[in-house]
Amino acid sequence: MKQLDFIIVGAQKCATTTLYKYLNEHSQISMPEDKEAPFFNTSANEQDYDAFLERTFEQALPGQKLGKASPQYMAHSDTPKRIKRLAPDVKIIAILKNPLERSFSHYKMALRRGTESRDYQSTINEGLSDLSLANGRAGHAPSHSQGYESEADFYLSWSEYGRALSHYYDQFPTNQIMVVFAEDLNKSPKQTLAAVLEFLAVDSTEMPDNLGQQFHKGSGRPMINPKRLRDLVNLPILKSLYNMIPEQSKTIYRYWFDQFNMRSSEVSKQLDEDTKRRLQCLFLKDYQILRGLGLNPPWQIALQDEHTESRS
Repeated sequence: MKQLDFIIVGAQKCATTTLYKYLNEHSQISMPEDKEAPFFNTSANEQDYDAFLERTFEQALPGQKLGKASPQYMAHSDTPKRIKRLAPDVKIIAILKNPLERSFSHYKMALRRGTESRDYQSTINEGLSDLSLANGRAGHAPSHSQGYESEADFYLSWSEYGRALSHYYDQFPTNQIMVVFAEDLNKSPKQTLAAVLEFLAVDSTEMPDNLGQQFHKGSGRPMINPKRLRDLVNLPILKSLYNMIPEQSKTIYRYWFDQFNMRSSEVSKQLDEDTKRRLQCLFLKDYQILRGLGLNPPWQIALQDEHTESRS
């Protein structure tokens, strides 16, 4: 019976694809072609889990470590409980980056997908409301099974890494959890990846040919409006053909469409001083939770300095 050895649980827009690509090149590791291959987002039993592993890792070689990456696994507090119940010995990897940058990247992805049209100032003002934050913290990650859904309530809540990771530390011992920072992976890819490989107990000297390359770097707006494409696919004759494609293949096709449907464009991240101060206060509180978990994020000085200046 197959067993899952590790999961990259998030966070979304924090170089999870880059880390996935690096690990997937390793001869002692097997990961599914569909990077995200979601399973723990919803309740499932052991029979479903066993079938999922057999289906997802049917090409794995004997002795390989089995891993998957689902960056939405930090979205809901129930997810760590489900993972613990079905895979109590699995190793958890989280990759994080400056929460201000992650939120902006998430916003730009929504522009590209056609689910967002507001300017960044308006988006953050609404996102800082008590209702939006509560919805984001309580909400499950959208499945996007019928086309992209809005993730506006998650722009900020999914950047609250300390809150999300606390649920993993409640369920798993610290020796089963590794937190990586995207800034370190970008600045020192060999050293950072070697540490991850050591954590996974595989050869840490085997480096991928694509080391140093960054993947899934998004621009702000699409060349082809995804909504218009969905309307086209929903025409009767095309919808019948589209429905014949396996769901896993659809996910892969959507991913590659996103990659090629980008145009280089500048998106303003300008915020007024009051909004900037409120946003920095939100993330400073979460930074303190990360510190309480024994983590030392590389963006600590920037956040503290900006927060201090905003109150002077």
